[in-house]
Amino acid sequence: MVDLDKKQVRIAVLDLNAGYPNQGMRCINEIVHRWAEQKSYSIIYDVYDVRVKNELPDLSYDVYISSGGPGDPLSTRFDDWDINWNRWFSDVLRWNDNPSNSVKKFVFLICHSFQMACRHFNAGLICKRRSTSFGVFPMHVMPEAVSDPVFKNLKNPFLA
Repeated sequence: MVDLDKKQVRIAVLDLNAGYPNQGMRCINEIVHRWAEQKSYSIIYDVYDVRVKNELPDLSYDVYISSGGPGDPLSTRFDDWDINWNRWFSDVLRWNDNPSNSVKKFVFLICHSFQMACRHFNAGLICKRRSTSFGVFPMHVMPEAVSDPVFKNLKNPFLA
């Protein structure tokens, strides 16, 4: 769990939009800054251009938000940025799996990043959708997550 008693939260945003302007990055910025203001947190907020500049954060952050982005997550698996993203993701998982690290790192994966994580875990089938979609959809909390601090106060289903 992130140590929210310290009143400062370090947040790294991993921009996977390949240099394309989009509403997603604006929304992430807005949501994070509004949350910090409402909760009276001081934040360090850094954005990393993963696909264009091959930038990735170190493990000094409390929260990581990895954005969506264009393209097929299966077609880039041998690109340098993709290999490095997976290495970074493995490092975060290793940190969280280490019992001596009592303060865990939170990772929020959006669209393309979530598909990359599914590919990383070899979970599910990543394939082209029948139609493009954009908007708000109902999401169901899995039984394993009902008591998790992140999900325990959400309605089931919640909207995302």
